[in-house]
Amino acid sequence: MGDGFFFQPAGDGPRLYGFLHGVPSGVTPRDEGAVLVHPFMEERQDSHQVSRNLGEDLARDGFPALRFDLYGAGDSAGEWHEGTVERWVDDVVGAAAELRRRAGVARVALLGLRFGGTLAALAARRAEASRLVLWQPIVKGEAYAQDLLRAHLSAEMVLHKRAGISREVLVQRLSEGEGVNLFGYQLSPAQYKGLCGIDLTRDLAGFTAPTLAVDVVRTAQARESKDLRALVEALGPSATYARAVETQSLYTEAKVHYTRADQVSEVTRAWLRA
Repeated sequence: MGDGFFFQPAGDGPRLYGFLHGVPSGVTPRDEGAVLVHPFMEERQDSHQVSRNLGEDLARDGFPALRFDLYGAGDSAGEWHEGTVERWVDDVVGAAAELRRRAGVARVALLGLRFGGTLAALAARRAEASRLVLWQPIVKGEAYAQDLLRAHLSAEMVLHKRAGISREVLVQRLSEGEGVNLFGYQLSPAQYKGLCGIDLTRDLAGFTAPTLAVDVVRTAQARESKDLRALVEALGPSATYARAVETQSLYTEAKVHYTRADQVSEVTRAWLRA
């Protein structure tokens, strides 16, 4: 159950595409809704079905849930390389306002996967988020940017059977104002700089709204994320650390198409209902 639509967070600016999961008939609507923020680049497409089902689960619990495409992604306006961290944070703030308007909720929780969680965290204060749910968020943006470059070089090595340029050369190109193609997406110098400037442990300092940080692991024996644990400790008593075991990645393509994240859904919904 739901409706797709376009909206303009800036009033007369670029249009973004959104989809509202309405509360089903017979379920008592809550005064709090949820905005779901998708991850970076191809991870958005690979996690789409999981995000859709999470939105439906939340709606069945009485939380109207809005999924939307960031600027330059999916059906929204713009080209990917034109987007910036600042612009995407503005998109999240605008989506929260749109959910309040459309669903009539008094409070809005922000939920995000991977870099979507990072954007949700960066937007939380301006969006006046009632609560924050982070699924495997990128805590250290610079480390994430380097991981993207390394993954690109590894893919090139497999494809061409030889080492090409180094990560240092890619970083130099970006620092000199040249974009870098990563898996079909043009990473701009502004995007790279924006990523490298993120440290949620610092950026969320003083944030007091209830926050759930979900460490999504493949097995119960897996080590916990040190970055995520450090973020929770930095946030103090308002933050809760939880683990969810999912046997397959939520955001990368695999032989079996993964459409649900039942443990993530259960942990999240239980926390929101409490």
